Amino acid sequence: SPEETRWTATRVIVQRRQELAQGGDLELALDCRTFLQLVAEDPQQRVAEVPFLLYALRTVALCDLERWDEAVADCRRALAIDPKDEAAQFTLQIANGILRMKCCKFEAAAGCFAKAIRLQPISAEARIRRAIALARAAQVAPAGGGPPAAGASTAAGGSCTLSHTSAQMSSVSGGGGPSGRAAQLLEEAVQDLEAVDQQAQISGSAAPVQAGHLRAACLCSLGRPQEASEVLRQCRDSAHGVLEAKMRQKALEAEVSALLGQYADAVAACDAMLKNCPVGAPWQVEARLMRGCCSSELGEVERAFEDYREALVLAPERADIHEASGELFLLHRCLQEAVTAFTTASKLTESLSPRITYKRGLAYLAMGSANAALKDMVRAVRVCPTMTIAARARDGLAALLSAVDGDFRHAHIRFNVLLHAQVPPSVDGLLPILTPHEVALYRGVCALYLGEASAAMQDFGMAADLVRADGSAVERSEHEELSSVRRGAASSSANLSKQAMQQRLMRLHPDLASPGAVDAFECEARYNIALCQLMTRQYRAALSACQEIAKLENSADVLGQQGWCLIYFLIGVCCLALGESTDEAARDAFTRSYAHDPRYVDDFLRRHYCR
Repeated sequence: SPEETRWTATRVIVQRRQELAQGGDLELALDCRTFLQLVAEDPQQRVAEVPFLLYALRTVALCDLERWDEAVADCRRALAIDPKDEAAQFTLQIANGILRMKCCKFEAAAGCFAKAIRLQPISAEARIRRAIALARAAQVAPAGGGPPAAGASTAAGGSCTLSHTSAQMSSVSGGGGPSGRAAQLLEEAVQDLEAVDQQAQISGSAAPVQAGHLRAACLCSLGRPQEASEVLRQCRDSAHGVLEAKMRQKALEAEVSALLGQYADAVAACDAMLKNCPVGAPWQVEARLMRGCCSSELGEVERAFEDYREALVLAPERADIHEASGELFLLHRCLQEAVTAFTTASKLTESLSPRITYKRGLAYLAMGSANAALKDMVRAVRVCPTMTIAARARDGLAALLSAVDGDFRHAHIRFNVLLHAQVPPSVDGLLPILTPHEVALYRGVCALYLGEASAAMQDFGMAADLVRADGSAVERSEHEELSSVRRGAASSSANLSKQAMQQRLMRLHPDLASPGAVDAFECEARYNIALCQLMTRQYRAALSACQEIAKLENSADVLGQQGWCLIYFLIGVCCLALGESTDEAARDAFTRSYAHDPRYVDDFLRRHYCR
């Protein structure tokens, strides 16, 4: 630190004065132009035009004034006199790292701080600065290998303090797990901060509370809320003195509670922040965003929208708030509002954000505007060619539009390519669309319209098998994660609801999230198989398929009134086609169909018996 450098330089000067006074070396004194040269111990430093210690003392002053360019220049001059001086090398690396942080070159800054750590392994300053640089690098790390958002690095580069970094990291930790590179950077940051804590324990001093907060924020971003909760518990006593530290503590506690599914506790922590935070303070924005998110999870939709509106009033220039508002609108099917919010967020960034464009495309798709959605996916891929999740959406939407236009041959070819391509994982909170079972279903529909009934039946059967396999995988993952929670953290996650856990697991399976969705999709696939069998006059097989679907009526209402009406009507038609018109089964099937909805039976009677 600057204080340590001052004391070291002063101590060197005093000791050297004593040695010279005792030795009586007057010739040496006459040869030196300044007192700083006189007290220099190294002969190379004594003959320097400008004393080495003068550069060292000036460097300390320049660091205090945060004039890092000049500090680097003086360090280089000092090292030209004595290249082996470790103190000058250490200060040079610290100053270089800070300059790179200001230029948003976070990984290069982390490299400079790593060199400083090698020079002084017990330096808490170097480890903390490296952790900040690594956390910032993870924050702007590209999703799916693409370039980072232009606004992200600019926003991150405005400040290099611990408090700013921990606040930034906590604001982005809830949006899905980090990518591989970001996770690696965060792990290294956590290791540096753990080393700072261990060194503080060895020396008997207290580690900076901001370092603990940054460590908790990194752990939240890594999806390790249990460990983050333990770190925050240790920081609780140290965070009461300063308002900013207290606000940051509450914000991180709310983040941890939200990640654990304890949304009521998170809302309470946000309420405490808003009560103690001055009007117009930046923490008000973060508190309202977090409270709105948790209120949405609790089903309090109006309160969620109110908090997001207040956050936009407080910081209308922030693109991330407009993006978060768009996600809330999209979640609650306010689709036009979602499109508007994403468009505003995109305009507030310095360049087109592929992430925001992809989300706007999803909103357009939910509205039924497939052409607008396709255009947004094309834009996202053009900006970030390595964004595989957008490339798959683009190809899938192009295939769907071909099918809608009646070009089933080309649509069938495109769906075939998609079915054999690997589904990209969820990255940066973005969900892939057109999962394999959906693609198999669409390919089967194209084959059906092309008159290839056998191929269509195979595709529909594949779709049913795939969705059942995906549903089983989700159930296994849910069981394993719940078991892990019970074994490792029963005390801190006692309020973790099964529904909240299931929602997080279902993010990779968006079409399987609601109860009975697997059964509903399987019923639709088997219904399509029955249609193909009817077209090929396989009446016995079609009857068997419809009867299998009918067995699910009492267990769950997966098809709705019209769906069951159609299933029982087809059972009756199959019985008639098999020559069993007087069979009690046919009469019972038509009666059941009529009870659900009379339209199919009435139309059948009008066409065949009322001429």
